[in-house]
Amino acid sequence: MQEQKDITQYSAEYTQELSPTLKNIISLAEKELAYTDMFSSAIELSLYQHIITVSAYKTVLELGMFCGLSTMAFAEAVPADGSVLTIEPNGRYIDLAQRAWIHAPHASKIEIRKNWANLEIPNLISENRMFDFIFIDADKDNYPVYYDILLNRLNKNGTMVLDNMFWYGKTADKSDKKGIVIQRLNEQIKQDERVTATFLPIRDGVVLIRKR
Repeated sequence: MQEQKDITQYSAEYTQELSPTLKNIISLAEKELAYTDMFSSAIELSLYQHIITVSAYKTVLELGMFCGLSTMAFAEAVPADGSVLTIEPNGRYIDLAQRAWIHAPHASKIEIRKNWANLEIPNLISENRMFDFIFIDADKDNYPVYYDILLNRLNKNGTMVLDNMFWYGKTADKSDKKGIVIQRLNEQIKQDERVTATFLPIRDGVVLIRKR
């Protein structure tokens, strides 16, 4: 475990530093919240920005923004005419994020919808919204539903990212309901001929999915 930690620290040292805006979000959250372990790591954020930039993606959908760290990272990566739509039910998180973004140069690219993801997704379907990049980090019980529905909202050669796919090592725990859901979804994705998937052992497990 120590070796893995050392490798992660070494990788982080040689990964592009977070922007001042992203650092400000972390700083504000650490002052106001007793927990900030739900943030994506600098390595993850750099990876997502790399994918969005290299692929010239313009439209991003995020389920579960927490305090807006990944949201702003996506906004920094999309072009000037790009957009990030994020869905978050927690008003406290939204307020913190908006205060942290107040002077951010890319904040105008972001649209927040205060709602539960399962309630807002039907609106996206009725609006016929399509996306180049979809990031899922919402309620785990509905992960399979989000995967199935949003795969149809993903443009060809688009990328979907699912976070927490190790579920803290509980995917083999038959008593953990969320662990069972995540394990079944991992198996489902493995068999899904519509996609190409890569499971990265970063933090709590990240699955990258490319729609064929």
